[in-house]
Amino acid sequence: MNILLKKQGLKVLNKLNLSEHVFINRVRFDYALLERMKKDGYMPLPKRAKWETTMLCNLRCVMCHQTERREEAMKSGAKQINKEEMLKIVDNLYSAGVEKILFKGGEIFVRRDFFDVLDYVQEKEMGVNMITNGVLINEEIANKLKNYKNIEAITFSLDGLRETHDRIRKMQGAFDKTVNAIKMLKGGNYFLNIACVIMAHNLEETKGLVELGVELGVDAMTFTMEMFYSTREIEDSKMIVSGEIYQQRSERESYEYSYERMKEAVDYLKSQRHRIFINIQPKILREHEREFFEGTLLQNKIPLGCDTFFELNINEHGEMVVCPFVKEGYANLVDRDLKEAWNCKEMREIRMSIMKGAGMMPICMRCCKLDNTD
Repeated sequence: MNILLKKQGLKVLNKLNLSEHVFINRVRFDYALLERMKKDGYMPLPKRAKWETTMLCNLRCVMCHQTERREEAMKSGAKQINKEEMLKIVDNLYSAGVEKILFKGGEIFVRRDFFDVLDYVQEKEMGVNMITNGVLINEEIANKLKNYKNIEAITFSLDGLRETHDRIRKMQGAFDKTVNAIKMLKGGNYFLNIACVIMAHNLEETKGLVELGVELGVDAMTFTMEMFYSTREIEDSKMIVSGEIYQQRSERESYEYSYERMKEAVDYLKSQRHRIFINIQPKILREHEREFFEGTLLQNKIPLGCDTFFELNINEHGEMVVCPFVKEGYANLVDRDLKEAWNCKEMREIRMSIMKGAGMMPICMRCCKLDNTD
């Protein structure tokens, strides 16, 4: 279906307060597959890929889980894959039946060869989504993006109004640059989205952000609960998966605001869905807000699942990873066939290891991908 028709349909669903119901049922994965995965680690080949094309970034956000990873890479001299290697991976994905690629970073527009890769993906007629902070987008880049036929959505990270966003992003003027980028990209044949991480810094600005989204005329907004973990939680998770775990470290194991304040903000966001499509993550908040907030999901024996098992995740080295927050790579897709690697012995074992027992790891309990499998 044409993107413009989808956008009109979304507006109608918003007015009828049906957009969340339709969206959830459309994107919900077949969690029955997780029962087989617990037994033998097998998963069907993915249709979607999420690709961290670079760890380089022009900003230094306070909540970013990649900061430690970026600093480690700079010290070790590790290099990201080059354009030729990226094109080989695109061939690999296409051959395995992947239909859509989400490009993210770091900041994707730091890569000067990014448009060469986009050109190649368009030749393959594969769908494209991208996440950017928008700061590097100028009129030339905006005009280039408008000419692509396969870009389905562009998501901009915006974590508050002007003063708050600039403080979170540690760059004066970042807010204005992002807003200008959104304005320059209006009118294209793609969805324009705003993504915000909810935390103590900006909890009181959710109303202002919704008003901004409506004023800018974006198609959707995603609000995601902040992810943070204590050293204990990270070390306990490393007992399950090998390799380093990259997450925002905090010695607190609870949010810096009350459940009532969080619920008030979430309820307000839900009440505005007739004006604009609003997605609230993680999905488990739909039915288990308090248990998620208080960290009692496992104690209450709520069956848990994760979207990540159904999607291919690729890091900046071209390696397939079971989770974007776990460093360990299990196959480099530059030279290893995805059709063979997806269910290789290592991948099956790590999937079973994560899902054994109660299911999931300590670092999964505040993850943006967490869902219940009822």
